[in-house]
Amino acid sequence: MQIQQASRLATTAQTDTVSTPVHDQQERAPTLASSQGKGAVLPLTQVSQPPVAQSSKGDVICATCGPRQVEITRHQDGSASVTMQHPPLTSLVLSGGGAKGAAYPGAIKALEEQGKLAEIRTMSGSSAGAITASLLAAGMNAGEFKTLSDEMNLISLLDSPVKKISLAQHMSGENGKVVAGLFEKIKLSKVGSFIQLLCNILPRLQSEAVPLERILKKESNHSVLAHLDARPELNARPEVAAIRQRLGQGGGVTFGDLALLSRHIPAIKELNITGTGMFDGRPQMIVFNASLTPDMEIARAAHISGSFPIVFSRPEEQSQPFLKEGERLSLQDGGVMLNVPVPELINPDLGRGVIAEHDNLILKFEDDGSEEAKKGTVKGALADWVVGAPVGARSALQAKGLADFADQMVTVPLKTERGDFTDTLGGTLNFTMSDADKGHLQEKLADAVNSHLTARESDRQHYHFEDLESALLALPDRDFAAVAQEGGQELHATAQFRQQAQEHLSTLVASVLTQEAAPRLSLSAEMAHALTQLDTLAESPARREWIVGQLNQPDNTALARLLNSDAPSGQFPILDQGKSEARSREVSTVARNIIHEVIYPSLFRLGQPGSNVALLRRTEHALNQAQTATEVNRALQELADNYGARNKPWSKPLSSTTVNQAKAWMMVE
Repeated sequence: MQIQQASRLATTAQTDTVSTPVHDQQERAPTLASSQGKGAVLPLTQVSQPPVAQSSKGDVICATCGPRQVEITRHQDGSASVTMQHPPLTSLVLSGGGAKGAAYPGAIKALEEQGKLAEIRTMSGSSAGAITASLLAAGMNAGEFKTLSDEMNLISLLDSPVKKISLAQHMSGENGKVVAGLFEKIKLSKVGSFIQLLCNILPRLQSEAVPLERILKKESNHSVLAHLDARPELNARPEVAAIRQRLGQGGGVTFGDLALLSRHIPAIKELNITGTGMFDGRPQMIVFNASLTPDMEIARAAHISGSFPIVFSRPEEQSQPFLKEGERLSLQDGGVMLNVPVPELINPDLGRGVIAEHDNLILKFEDDGSEEAKKGTVKGALADWVVGAPVGARSALQAKGLADFADQMVTVPLKTERGDFTDTLGGTLNFTMSDADKGHLQEKLADAVNSHLTARESDRQHYHFEDLESALLALPDRDFAAVAQEGGQELHATAQFRQQAQEHLSTLVASVLTQEAAPRLSLSAEMAHALTQLDTLAESPARREWIVGQLNQPDNTALARLLNSDAPSGQFPILDQGKSEARSREVSTVARNIIHEVIYPSLFRLGQPGSNVALLRRTEHALNQAQTATEVNRALQELADNYGARNKPWSKPLSSTTVNQAKAWMMVE
């Protein structure tokens, strides 16, 4: 993954995510644009029922076209509607939850039995979900994963590599088991279980979890080599042969290995794992993957992501692409900053398509049912202090973001007839969970996933557009190809437009790449001709909007360089409009980062008065609506001017982190 340059509109403020840096992080902070380009996209205009504003009569342009059974109807008022099946599931998102992850084999079994596991192309995981994702991405099938998961002694994975300390840890655990047995005899099994947990956990606090990383390395290595043994013809490829040789010598599977092998072996998937880096004591989310850390072993990344605060010591890394030479970085649990790592929550530009081409299957653990906090509490402040990160603020941001993905989410059942596994002791740290409880949770999750998959098959998505061409241009390439092939002559003009526009866009990309080594991009004759042709093709608002969207593809670095070039304005209107859209997206990115970095942490500071809460909410709303740097700055200035003191008898703060940050985030107009 390339280092992302700072936004030209931003000043010196920092972001809370390595993937979306601003000025003072530009030398170390990576971008997710190239790494997440193949992820699922969110249908922004999807509705659960057919729109009622359309005419009752209309011409069916295409009926049951392609794999998604697309139906397009043009109505008497000129509008058009599209009805189609849900897109394929190509992304599996695995949440963090500690020992609750014992339920995951049930989901994998359901996916495999319904033929959906083979369709998954990308795995994303945080914390315990990262451990699961790393094994599945290495090609484990449902049976292999269940066996390993059920037999894995989670407590022993925290053992010290020093034999004397390890012996003491095991003795403490055995004593806890004896005490638990005594309490069970007097029908106080819950008390006994708690004592047993303490006897297991306390001697292992700040564990380096060496056995955990060792077993992940061994099992992922074994799985990938097994798949390579089954495909000996791949050894003719030098890059595959090199991977095979390194793994055969005991090397670990890397993110780059998975990305390369996934092109040839469907069982192997691309992998994204979240971690939390403490940059100068300040937490930032890092997404380890083939673009950012291609040479990093997935077992190491999974260990980092699974480093539950306090229980695990903080791993340290150096010589990574996002670090300066000689710099050492302390890391911790990936779930701290984002426990449900949906690709679109990491990189919102992935969700700009009106009609999704791919979907996620998001597995999120059932919570305890308590209401989500809306401002800081004593308990929340304590958690923030212990972890060293704004846990409450990040949790609230995650809950807000996940609301847009309800139709892609399966809640892992944890409140069952066998007990409540939602809390920390009964679920997250329940490392001695019985086999019966594991099997029960797996069955419950398998049922939930099967129900979700069945509902998707019978459900259809509905979209409504102002005209037929807008509907046709909103279709992803594969769906449009199916419609164009099965539809009538009426679709020919739009098909011809898309083909010609894509040819000229390809010319632009190729021309930019010829200047890859040049420090500045010059507008060549080929580029000028392609832009002129695109201007000619943009003869309607719908076509112009489509081309502008194509110019701003989030995963196309060549077109991004063109939009950032110094080409004079006024010569090519379509390029000017593309740049305007790029600038608008930059403003949205900065505004979103301000909300994450300034607004929500301030909302969740203990003792925040109601007047500040109201002011912060108004600022959040203004930032969400902002389309220009001026509008962002106006919102920040209002916040700085009106922010009051917390827990003080005077009205204005003598010194305020919130005010200082608001001023630091002012954008260049």
